[in-house]
Amino acid sequence: MAIAINLKTKVTLPFCTKAGNSPYNKGGCEAKIAKDKIVDIYDYREAKLVILRPVIDKLIFAYNFQDCGSAKTDIKDVVLKNIEKILKEIPGKFKNATKHNVGNNRFNELRKNYKENFVLVHKPTGSKIIIQVTPCRKTGAFLRCELNPARLGPEGIIFFKAFFELLTSNKWLPITFDTMAKREKIIKRIDVAVDMLGVDASDLEGRYVFKGKQLKKKPIQNPTGRVETMYFQMPENDKNQAYWYNKTVQIKETAQDPLDGGQKSPYGDALYTRFEYRIEETDKPIANLHSFLNHLPKVHFRAVDYSKIKGKDFTHALFLRYALSRTRGKALELVPEHLRAEYADSYDEAIVDIWRPEEIWEKGWHPELISLGLLDPKKLKKKKVKTKVKTSG
Repeated sequence: MAIAINLKTKVTLPFCTKAGNSPYNKGGCEAKIAKDKIVDIYDYREAKLVILRPVIDKLIFAYNFQDCGSAKTDIKDVVLKNIEKILKEIPGKFKNATKHNVGNNRFNELRKNYKENFVLVHKPTGSKIIIQVTPCRKTGAFLRCELNPARLGPEGIIFFKAFFELLTSNKWLPITFDTMAKREKIIKRIDVAVDMLGVDASDLEGRYVFKGKQLKKKPIQNPTGRVETMYFQMPENDKNQAYWYNKTVQIKETAQDPLDGGQKSPYGDALYTRFEYRIEETDKPIANLHSFLNHLPKVHFRAVDYSKIKGKDFTHALFLRYALSRTRGKALELVPEHLRAEYADSYDEAIVDIWRPEEIWEKGWHPELISLGLLDPKKLKKKKVKTKVKTSG
């Protein structure tokens, strides 16, 4: 069995002071980051801006035992009996959330669709997995699972796979997570996320181009007017979602949440922003996520580096902030004509391109799946090296 060695490197990242994220904050904080998770790094605000490899922030799948033939009904009955047995054996990790109010509006909404609802806890990470069986509607899948692979990590995925086999153990057919993962059309939602360390969500310029036109954006701001979440307004016929948000704020706001709480930022006081692309339903089996479509090129990010305009009047910083929310052109309309060239130069000097989507995907997606045990490296086809044959004459 191969041993994974997780080497970490120290990186100085811009940080947020208690007084707020001033564009002229000085210094930074050191954060230890696993080397194999870093896919890109930039000089930024007299420190570093780090792009991490893509992760699966949420995975929801629904399995109706459609490959079990005539044993399907019997297996479903056995699953219910297995649940009763598991509840008695591991009560600290597996809880009946149907009978006990978990005090969470999201979960209360979820359990309207299923008669039996449970929460499985992976104690080392604090990550919680929602297990639901017996749908209220005849069209619903018998088993529904919701988990956060990124937070569970490799050991948490092993823990879940073992639990899944306990849940589906029967005398007719061997049902494992890996056999189930080969089924098509069971993924109901998958969130692919990319973390950007050292940059504040409000200091990003994000663009999403669809059919040659930029999508409009909808910001969620804090009381001081700083952007905490920015949603791209997707076309009406597109069920997917794309947005970026202040991950540090999200962790603090959900700290006491019964389902999502208990997290701490692994990067201390460093600025921490996350981009997520949410896919609602896909025909792709879990086992084939290695060939999943790269959605990252649909968006483009640039960051404002305020250290580039040090020494200039503070109105230049205000101009840059307005330009991020209203575009460079609209911001310049508010500047007296004889000063526009000066402020335009400040924008061009301070804006930093930080998004290389193909490289992020190529460097990070397969390693992430392999680390989670969701991809066997042997399945990856080696790229053929083309050689030119010289001909005479």
